[in-house]
Amino acid sequence: MVTYTDYSKKGEEAVLDRASSLIGKSFQSISKLSPYPKDELNKKNKGNAGNFIEHHWFGIKNNSSPNPDFESSGIELKVCPLITRKTKGDVVKENTKSCSINYFELIGEEWETSHFKSKMKKVLFVFYKYNSENFLSQKVLNVALWSLYNDEGVIKIDWIKARDMVREGKAHELSMLNHKVMGPNTSGVGKMKPQPVTTYQTTAKERSFMLKRGFVDQFWQSLKYPEKYESIYDTLNLAVSDNFELELLKRVNKYKGKTIKEVASFLKFNVPKSKGAAPIVLRKAIGFNKESSRIKEFDQLGIGFKTIPVREDDLRPFESTSFPIIKFKELESEQDWESSTLSEHLSRILFLPVIRTTK
Repeated sequence: MVTYTDYSKKGEEAVLDRASSLIGKSFQSISKLSPYPKDELNKKNKGNAGNFIEHHWFGIKNNSSPNPDFESSGIELKVCPLITRKTKGDVVKENTKSCSINYFELIGEEWETSHFKSKMKKVLFVFYKYNSENFLSQKVLNVALWSLYNDEGVIKIDWIKARDMVREGKAHELSMLNHKVMGPNTSGVGKMKPQPVTTYQTTAKERSFMLKRGFVDQFWQSLKYPEKYESIYDTLNLAVSDNFELELLKRVNKYKGKTIKEVASFLKFNVPKSKGAAPIVLRKAIGFNKESSRIKEFDQLGIGFKTIPVREDDLRPFESTSFPIIKFKELESEQDWESSTLSEHLSRILFLPVIRTTK
């Protein structure tokens, strides 16, 4: 007789043990091992992979409960697709939905007792290799438990910003572009919903809180290369309430007017022959230990870094600034501008002009 185990009633250790055995399995294997009936798969349903794993591996029936998926252990399940980029390898494909927004409930919430915090306090991420052509060929690459505690400061700020806009009657002006790592993205077909304060407009688009792609991708990358990152907050001993961007600009602007060689001499590092000198200047100016470290906050917040070679006589750039290649097939699948890959690239960029005598 087949045992039907519902892991929503299990403790954290049992859930994580079950999750770890997912690694390396294809959806085909999961389907074969599942004792549950195989429902018809709807490829157009974005939550389909999540529902599939939730039901066929963890024995949890699909539901609309406001509580975390693993209710007894307080863990939410997020099944996250990965795609391959030529220069970056496997990266997170899209924003991760946290929970739907009810404007009439959000307006009266405080952070500590909010629906978002209670649902997202602990998240079990299941990362899988996405394949739009063959659902069952998709494979789980890794699983990991993420704790809100580690990033609560910046997420809380984003949540309060959205909540306050709803209180001001500006739910119709909400946008992912105005938030750092978590924001209110349109969901479904963007139906219009009544908003509680009608000073400016009576309705607003249906939205859900989502963790931004870059934020989740930084978590994914840190699983693969934990030694890869250094943190501005940790290195500069900043409080969560401090603006690390202003502190960063202060440190970089100290070297304004100096050549790369002069800065290298002051910071005691050798200038590489490649074009990688400017990024090293940035890391050394912050105080990082390694010249090759990635900046944790840059990846989390999706901040791009561009070195702009300029002419010495008039400070005009030698060339246009390029951005990553966008595949037409992926562009076609994007639903709106605010959650698009290009808007992510353009939303926050640190430009570092560097004088060059020749192109």
